[in-house]
Amino acid sequence: MSGARTALERIAATAVSWPLLSRLVGRLADLRLPRPLLLPLIRAYVRAYGVDLSEAALPADAYPSFSAFFTRRLREAARPIETEPGVVVSPSDSRLAAIGRVPEDGRLEQVKGERYSLEALLGSSGDAEAFRGGQHATLYLSPSMYHRVHSPVDGRIVAWRYVPGLLFPVNGMGVRSVPGLFTRNERVVVLIETEAHGRVAVVLVGATNVGRIQLAFAELETNRGRAVGGFAPPQPVAVRRGDELGVFNLGSTVVLLVADPRLEPTFEQGSLVRVGQALWRRALGLAALALSASALAAAPAPPPKVRPGSLVRWPGDGIEWCAAGTERFEPLAGACIVPVDLLHAAGPLELRRQRAGRLETAKVSVGRFDYPVQRLTLPRSMVELSPEDLARVRRENREMARLWPLRTPRRFSLPLGAPLEPLPEGGHFGNRRVINGEARSPHGGVDFSADLGVPVRAAADGTVVMVGKHFFGGNAVFVDHGDGLVSQYFHLSKVDVAEGQELARGALVGEVGATGRATGPHLHFGIRWRGARVDPALLLAPPAALPCLDPAAGLGCRR
Repeated sequence: MSGARTALERIAATAVSWPLLSRLVGRLADLRLPRPLLLPLIRAYVRAYGVDLSEAALPADAYPSFSAFFTRRLREAARPIETEPGVVVSPSDSRLAAIGRVPEDGRLEQVKGERYSLEALLGSSGDAEAFRGGQHATLYLSPSMYHRVHSPVDGRIVAWRYVPGLLFPVNGMGVRSVPGLFTRNERVVVLIETEAHGRVAVVLVGATNVGRIQLAFAELETNRGRAVGGFAPPQPVAVRRGDELGVFNLGSTVVLLVADPRLEPTFEQGSLVRVGQALWRRALGLAALALSASALAAAPAPPPKVRPGSLVRWPGDGIEWCAAGTERFEPLAGACIVPVDLLHAAGPLELRRQRAGRLETAKVSVGRFDYPVQRLTLPRSMVELSPEDLARVRRENREMARLWPLRTPRRFSLPLGAPLEPLPEGGHFGNRRVINGEARSPHGGVDFSADLGVPVRAAADGTVVMVGKHFFGGNAVFVDHGDGLVSQYFHLSKVDVAEGQELARGALVGEVGATGRATGPHLHFGIRWRGARVDPALLLAPPAALPCLDPAAGLGCRR
């Protein structure tokens, strides 16, 4: 990037960095506007940023102010929290801007060639010392995301510190152009002591238009002209993984520090992560593994539960083949990876495999369908298809159904490649509408909001097996990647491939559009794997992030 452009970006970032400006934005967001004014504003924001309101605890018209909408809570169980021992989970819905080990000199990389010190970030040289050689992650919260921050660990909050500062933007422009950005912005440092991982620091960094940061466990609200201050409760505050720590009033960044040097990351830089997903894992300690055989025999554990639309990873050395139901398949990345259909009936699912000539079995329990359900009452004319359209939809469904039994040699590895670059936050997988009392098919893919004409890329090597103009999906492309995995790209404005064409991973498939039944430009990205509808977001993450099965310990292993 040219020096002139960097200088211009720095001037622009400085111009909006004064806390008074963000304080004013915060007060405007707090205004209780009349519903005829507020509701269109919220809906416009939802459309512009692709906010998934189906996850929210309240409908769009229930919020008294824009700030209340922005800091919305989610419905119960919208963010399952990983319970495996030895795991540190994501404290926020975020894009993982950085993840890695803290250098011994205590200086973290902001961008290539630009570093900042832990001492400056935390406002304390003593606190910084604990994290040298440990782990760090920088998590960027975009405007579309859920903005409450949760505890990444089980532990005790022993102190918190308010560090005043400016409010530079923390987007790409700000990170590139403002040296030491995270040490210059207003921030709150929460220190948690844990038995499993030592000291943990959750740093909530303010940004332009962040009217304030509030803590859930203490009377602290930022951007009020306060001086630096440290606080230590008379008794430590106990927290569990997933407990709320605080909230941003408009978007920002979390810097997470963990003293434990034994952890290994489960996501790569640039990944989209959600509250409760494992950021780091480590093997269970010997004490945790030393369970007596008599105790296990006296209280056998029930089969671990898996969610419909997800996957199960059953790792092991020397696996010869895997099977689930009547389907037999080859291992992938050192594990049997089993897709569970979105509409799989609740109940047991038996898995089998052969290792070194010996047959092994395991059971999981598929849970009930627990995705959001939206109930609507609409005029029949708005929801009933004409006989011609209904016939067309049924014909297209039959044509698609012929693709799911395909079993060609595997041509992909995990994680799959992102269909858009950069990949925006997606949503709506599994969502179901009940219209006039009639349940409709659940949403079998992820919707990624993007501008018209943005290139759409193939998720892996494969063969184009269908190109169509569908009633619901519009311009649609289906690519067979082998092993029964078929990727789907809907609502394209332009198709750049033909049936029978061979594609390499990342090859151009078409362009984002709004064809078919679509309210605006976006990409519907779907995956069928061995006939099962699964959440594509799971396959865009590293395999180590998938739910992992150990028959002796249930879901929760690391191999």
